[in-house]
Amino acid sequence: MTFMLMYVDIQRKRPFEVSAIRRALELSGTRTSALPYHGSQIAYDYEFGDDSTTVRVDDDPSSVVIDGGAPASFDIAWRMQQNYPEPIRLIDGQYSFDLLLNGFDSTAALTEAVEKEEWC
Repeated sequence: MTFMLMYVDIQRKRPFEVSAIRRALELSGTRTSALPYHGSQIAYDYEFGDDSTTVRVDDDPSSVVIDGGAPASFDIAWRMQQNYPEPIRLIDGQYSFDLLLNGFDSTAALTEAVEKEEWC
């Protein structure tokens, strides 16, 4: 898994509210990325233990991109859901899972569901 996508509307008809996603990221312990990302209006870095990831909101805010699929990626996705006012869907880059994040009470539960393929 090289990246994950987050959506509020899988049909991409309704984008993320950029100010709300920025606030959710800031409340989740991220910091503004020092690296510019072409095509992204905002980018945040996040560290979780020995792992790290980058979260990007592209110029088209219909999706949020999370680099990687390791512990930091799952943790920031779960934390963003805790701080965002609407349900968020999480899909990996290979489209092997599609989860509503508001159905999980912890990062561990989210990671376990993906590992056990309980989302099917």
